[in-house]
Amino acid sequence: MQRSSAAVASVMESDRNNNSEAADLHFGPKRTSPSVPNGCSIYSYPSISVNQVCKAFTVFNTCLTSLYLCFLLFLLSSQPDSALLSRVLSPVFPDLTSTRHLEGLEDHEVGNCSLNYHNLRKKADIFLIGHVIGYAGKVILFRDFGFGWLISICWEFTEVLFSTALPNFVECWWDAVIFDVLLCNAFGIVLGVLILKTLGVPFLSWYEVSREDNPKSLSWGRILRHGFDVFVLLFFCNLAELNSFTLKRVFSVHKNHPLNVIRLLLHALMGYPVITGYRRLLYQQVRLDQLPSYFWIYLLAVVTEAAVATKHGPELMTLALAPNLAGWLLMLLVGANIYVILATITSFAATSHKQE
Repeated sequence: MQRSSAAVASVMESDRNNNSEAADLHFGPKRTSPSVPNGCSIYSYPSISVNQVCKAFTVFNTCLTSLYLCFLLFLLSSQPDSALLSRVLSPVFPDLTSTRHLEGLEDHEVGNCSLNYHNLRKKADIFLIGHVIGYAGKVILFRDFGFGWLISICWEFTEVLFSTALPNFVECWWDAVIFDVLLCNAFGIVLGVLILKTLGVPFLSWYEVSREDNPKSLSWGRILRHGFDVFVLLFFCNLAELNSFTLKRVFSVHKNHPLNVIRLLLHALMGYPVITGYRRLLYQQVRLDQLPSYFWIYLLAVVTEAAVATKHGPELMTLALAPNLAGWLLMLLVGANIYVILATITSFAATSHKQE
């Protein structure tokens, strides 16, 4: 009789755990608990097991990330050659050229930075829509309004710091401030927030240092330590985006080629579970040694992309860029800490106002 009671209690405990996991995977109007989804958020259908779908997605994502890493390792192990990518992918993309393609700077970027109708109309092209969609996607991935703005501002500084190596980063002030930050990026961030609210997806506040309800228990030391946690996330986000420009420059891939879009979609698919996994790590829901294999494979793939660009484009990535690289890392670190401090102060002020 005691054994039977123990078995029933064990089954009930297992059911509670499964229900708790399913709640974390909810993707709908209902707000979830403070726990963070494990990276597989879908609509729930009675005929589909959430766990089975998540396992299938995990296996697919691991295989996809591993294949991409193997391809990058093949490029890294090959002899430096800017035409290597076009030869390897010629059966799929025969239009890839092996000729070094340096995109010329537009007239208004060379010296004509006058803020007039002609220059504004010349800047208005299809890539503005790409900016909007890109930042909407980033907000959907990171699920944080403030962090979306942090990415936007830090990327503009990234373009300035690497403009000597990548001429297409050279922009007029009004191009960077008005078109990029205040119009395209801002509209994309707002669009991403609206999509998340419409789907009922819970937001993630990356500035949070603790899940404790009492903000007075926090210290500046803990806030600054969490600033480093945000810096790690911001670093890999910026590095992945920077790789897209260095790789297409090194391998002479035109900016309009569909290969660029395919890579961005792959990164979004591979990066989403990594982002949520990192969030679970910060919330101490998992230990470092409990992170899935695709987490480490994806991070290694991002670093390998940078290594491939450095090896096959030695004239692009030179030692002369060392001061720029150091300044870039410092900028990301300072920006991450400023974001955490400002967001924390704003959150505490809002909490105090509600308590009053």
